[in-house]
Parts: sequence; structure tokens; C-alpha cells
Amino acid sequence: PDGLHAKIDALASASPAAVIAALTPWLAGTHWLGGRLADALALMAADPFSRPPLQPIGGGEGTGGLILVERGAIRLSLQLHPFTCAAAAHSTLFVPGAAAIRVVANGGASIRRHHVGVRAAERAGDFSAAQAAPCRSGPPRALVMGEILHLDTTCESFTIGRASGDVMLLELSVQPPSALPVRTYDIASGRLTGVSAARRDGSFRQMALTLLRHHFNRHPDAYIAR
Repeated sequence: PDGLHAKIDALASASPAAVIAALTPWLAGTHWLGGRLADALALMAADPFSRPPLQPIGGGEGTGGLILVERGAIRLSLQLHPFTCAAAAHSTLFVPGAAAIRVVANGGASIRRHHVGVRAAERAGDFSAAQAAPCRSGPPRALVMGEILHLDTTCESFTIGRASGDVMLLELSVQPPSALPVRTYDIASGRLTGVSAARRDGSFRQMALTLLRHHFNRHPDAYIAR
């Protein structure tokens, strides 16, 4: 829409911050969004058995949405947080990259922002769970209709509190390959509770190495050269 694909392709080698700055106009002005959704609905109405032209994400009883554009590490998605399943969040994620989120519908909800310190060495891949900094959380405040949140998602995140209506967010995210893992923190204590590879291929490698390590510990003779 409005040349967005071409703009994203031109930013393929740009930093996450540069991508966010260049693509923010698609968040500030959402006139294109209605047309994008109308085109998708028209295609589905013409053929009820067709695959949805906009890929759904999540859903079920929890948060869901639609991927509007996805090219490489850059994704633009529309996310719905139904008030019927809203509950106080107990954990938060920090994902290497950056994001800008426009509040399309605030649903009378509150927002709480979280921050964790990340050293330069950790950003480069020298991460240790034992030395990870604790998460610090700010006080909740009202979510404002139309505001745009800018996040360095490597060290910043947010959670949505209870609402009286549905919350809808238009999210632009950039998640390039990173040696720093995705980190999960318990909000109440600020403790790190889990890590996972930032990308699927890295996750597969990590799983394979873990299986090999466990197998070696149980059957070391199998790995002794003869």
C-alpha cells in the first residue's frame, strides 16, 4: 500500500532505528489501512474457500491479529487485545530489535512500560543468564488513543492492563538476526525466568546442541575416536 513494499526493500540493510524512522508515516497516517482490509475482505467474499490474503497471527481465546506486510526482518501487523480475556500480565519479553506501535483503539486500558539494562558485550552475544540485569517496571498509566510508542525492544517492553473495551494496536517491528537471545522476565520480582534464540534457525541449532550434549553425557564412549 502506498509504495510501502518498495520503501521496505530500500531499507533492507538499514539499522532498526533507521527503518522505524523511515516507516513511521505509515503509522501516523492510516488512510491506507481501510483499503487494505477492504481488499482482503473482497477477495474472501468472492471465494469463501480461499486462503486469507492477510496472514492471521495468534487468536483463539487470546491476543490475535493480522500481518499486513512482512518482508525479511520487518513486519507491520494489526493486533487485537480483546477486553474479554484481558488479565494482569505476570511476565514480559525483550526481543532484539526495535518497534513503533500506534494505538488505534485504547479500550480504556492502562499501559505499563518495562526496562532492562543490556551491556554492549551482551548485545554482541556475550550473554549470561547469571549476570543478566533485573527488569525495572514503571507505574501504570492510561493508554492514549492515537499515541505512537517507540521502543528499543532489546531493552524496552510494555504490558497492557485491564480494559473496558478492545485494544487495537498497529505495530511496526524490526527484528534482525541477533546473537542476543529473547529474554522473559517476571514483572513482580524483576527476575529473568527464561531465554530463547532470537530466530528459528538459531533455536534449532540450540536444540540440536542441547540434545548432543545430553547424549554425550549419557554415552561418552560413542564419541571417542577409534
